Amino acid sequence: MNGFLQQTFNGNYSVGMWLANLIPCTMVFIAFIINMLFIPSMTQMIFGGVAGLTGSMSKIVGGAVAAAVAGGA
Repeated sequence: MNGFLQQTFNGNYSVGMWLANLIPCTMVFIAFIINMLFIPSMTQMIFGGVAGLTGSMSKIVGGAVAAAVAGGA
């Protein structure tokens, strides 16, 4: 933390320097939040896509079979 403050503010802790660094620090924080929210879903799409497709197909086939049985009875 001390290294971050020394490199970011370079010994100048005035209000102007804090305001100048407010937007970049806020953007990094927002990017972290967005990544924290969307990386799990992106990973699921990449690595779990086939499993999700299989689950959807079983629901569709099960619904079609149930409709056929209900219609035929």
